[in-house]
Amino acid sequence: MNPTPPPSAGIWPYVPVALIATMLLGLGTLARIAVDDPHFALERDYYQKAVNWDRTRAEQRASESLGWTAELEVRAEHGRVALTLTLLDAAGLPLRGANVEVEAFPNAFATEIASLRLEQSPDGRYRASLPRSHAGLWEFRFSARRAGESFVKTLRADVSGGGAT
Repeated sequence: MNPTPPPSAGIWPYVPVALIATMLLGLGTLARIAVDDPHFALERDYYQKAVNWDRTRAEQRASESLGWTAELEVRAEHGRVALTLTLLDAAGLPLRGANVEVEAFPNAFATEIASLRLEQSPDGRYRASLPRSHAGLWEFRFSARRAGESFVKTLRADVSGGGAT
């Protein structure tokens, strides 16, 4: 008896290979999209911030005990964001002579962090200007130091014309 040759398999042996190749191509595409997403951001030094959480809370409580207040005004003008910070002491008087710095970023693009120092104007307010990359809600992390005292405050504001919250 002569064995008959098996029928030709055609394309069926290649179907699993094509499915696996398609799956790998899809996974690679999704990984590329995830890595290049401008809206995805991690908190800078998040592990160190978590380790120092107690110290951060103590600094916030010390800031609150000073009785200082911060009011922020933002204006979008000519492609820039103009910041005006009013710092008041516990008596409600303008706080003069402080070294004020801010980290600012749009919430939707939290990797675009701008760090700058605010300059005191003659009226006692602190002012700075930064490039306006995006409209919408921004976060401003202020730190003010004067005569050994330290004040930290985080404010959010709509750079398209709203006030701080």
